[in-house]
Amino acid sequence: MASPQENDNKPETIITLKSYDGEVIEVPEIVAVLSVTIKNMVEDGCAGGVIPLEEVDAETLSWNLIPTNIAKFIMNKRMGTVRKLFGIENDYTPEEEEAVMREHQWAHEEGVESDED
Repeated sequence: MASPQENDNKPETIITLKSYDGEVIEVPEIVAVLSVTIKNMVEDGCAGGVIPLEEVDAETLSWNLIPTNIAKFIMNKRMGTVRKLFGIENDYTPEEEEAVMREHQWAHEEGVESDED
């Protein structure tokens, strides 16, 4: 699997989904493949056009995209910035925070915005 840095150089692939009641929604592939069914279709080359979701209505499909929009909003932002945006108190000790940063070093490298003051 490619590292996050390698994926930054590729244009975002958009997948088009269609609910059973006719709503068409475009989502980033990285989000669409969180569904195992859609992931299999993409891997099998069946996602060239619109992917029909015969068991999902438009309301459900749209509601499930709210977390996607939040994820896109906080993408490439540092922990301190996200905490500030959502009013999250930092309950890590300095040692715990350092350990998390070491463990997820890729998230603190190129392409990630600096914390806002």
